[in-house]
Amino acid sequence: MRALMARKEDEMEMLTATVATAVSISFSADALNKWKAAHRRAPSAADAQAQNSTIGRLAAMFPGAVKVIN
Repeated sequence: MRALMARKEDEMEMLTATVATAVSISFSADALNKWKAAHRRAPSAADAQAQNSTIGRLAAMFPGAVKVIN
């Protein structure tokens, strides 16, 4: 039970920080630029593969609606 309460506290702290960050980003372009700089990462081959498989699944689910360019 203690572990559950500790986890809940951690999640509430993370949620509070996330909401505060979102509010500051929405009011300040400087805050947005700082956040983007801190969270920028180069896409990996795994990211590209995951995106391609997602697009493939969507194309199979909705034939004709998703255009795949090879």
